[in-house]
Amino acid sequence: MAVNALRSATTVLEAVEVIARSQPIGLAELTRQLGRDKSSVQRVLKTLAESGWIQTVADGTPRWELTTRVLAVASYARARTGLGQLLLPLMVSLRDQTGETVLCAVPDGGRVVITDVVESTNLLRVVPTVGMEVPTRTSALGQALLAAMDRSARGRLAGEDLSEADHAELDHVARRGWSLNVDAVVEGSTSLGSALLSASGVPVIAISVAAVSTRMPPDVQTHTGKLLATAVSAVQLP
Repeated sequence: MAVNALRSATTVLEAVEVIARSQPIGLAELTRQLGRDKSSVQRVLKTLAESGWIQTVADGTPRWELTTRVLAVASYARARTGLGQLLLPLMVSLRDQTGETVLCAVPDGGRVVITDVVESTNLLRVVPTVGMEVPTRTSALGQALLAAMDRSARGRLAGEDLSEADHAELDHVARRGWSLNVDAVVEGSTSLGSALLSASGVPVIAISVAAVSTRMPPDVQTHTGKLLATAVSAVQLP
């Protein structure tokens, strides 16, 4: 028997995401973004506040922000694979060798979500945030994950049927060992990615080196891509 989603719970979860993106946020703006009536959004806010998920901002204005409870829940999610601590030394090493920001992301349903970031020490640098969703098809992280998958899995992660040209491009990325995104996600930013596979050959996480495009000309792209692919392929999962 088919089970329908609980609409009220869906609204609450949507509210958490909107508050996270726009905090601090008032009732009127939250109502507008959710597309719900004011009274139902008020009930959502009351539920979240009483459960300890949100609080009013310190200046006493009627605006809301997340509490630190979300950090605890996020830590449980990040710890589910144990990869964060395992990969941290590798990420720091890649940052030190390239001078650029290193990040990793996991496939989560039909999304690709950044889970860890080691920042470049350059004054001008690319710094995505933990929890940020990146485009599956155009980001280096998403392409690296897609390239390491079979065709059916690619379609599920991408959320669409891929063309033969798309598959050919991803097959090329798989053979090369690293993906490349130049200005496709953020203008002026270049990223390279490589996927880490489980013992059964399933991509579980992707690691990326992200830089200001002016510091990543074609020859540096190739050198960095090879460095990244070699480093990732040497990782042994427990």
